[in-house]
Amino acid sequence: MDETLHPRRRLEIEGAHNVRDLGGYRTRDGNRTRWMRFLRADSLHLLSSDARTALLDYGLHTVIDLRRTNETRAAPNVFARSSSVKYHHLNMIGDEDLVLKPIPENAGPFRRIAHSYCGFLDKCQVQVGRILGTLADVGNQAALFHCAGGKDRTGIISALLLSLAGVPEETIAADYGLTARYMTAPYLTHPEADPEIRTWADYQRVYCPPETMLLVLDHLERLYGGVESYVRTAGLSEDQIGRLRDTLVE
Repeated sequence: MDETLHPRRRLEIEGAHNVRDLGGYRTRDGNRTRWMRFLRADSLHLLSSDARTALLDYGLHTVIDLRRTNETRAAPNVFARSSSVKYHHLNMIGDEDLVLKPIPENAGPFRRIAHSYCGFLDKCQVQVGRILGTLADVGNQAALFHCAGGKDRTGIISALLLSLAGVPEETIAADYGLTARYMTAPYLTHPEADPEIRTWADYQRVYCPPETMLLVLDHLERLYGGVESYVRTAGLSEDQIGRLRDTLVE
């Protein structure tokens, strides 16, 4: 069975499209990632009362909002003032546009996207360290992190976590590309949707090709010596790295 399509992978949550559990992935040493520990998601501002209750019943304890300040003001997280969960607004890429190195105009979609992600990782190390450090403090409770669509900022944090857990790169890339299966339908209702995009495979090819994350992981290997070395550079201690692994791996 394709691990990304495990029946427990996606949570049916009213008001969100892309809420997924990072559990059930095989690691290189034969273990698996734990269910009900780390959830990745798109924006939560439209969650119904029943949806909030469903997440709390799932064990949700911590919510990390990766969005920019203007995004949180325009579409406030329903848990921002909740007494039931710990809410953290940890703006991953900041409110100012990042100045990235130019990329050739003829670069394909996955190279252009990977170029942006690598720029985020290089320039936002402090923020990434805070996000992962907060996740390291969660313990055995469920934590959810999200951006707007659950693809870019959320995809980067997911890739770092899965890599620290020892999940193979091909699986990490497949988990990244899985967003296409759940975000295509809402995309097609947008008035400015590209008419050439008609299926989830079309959406994936343009917006979240799995090759993107392979390039990002290669970038971290070449420049930092791998994900673990990168997160140390971002400020994580050995204890925090160990706690993340203990939380995520069975």
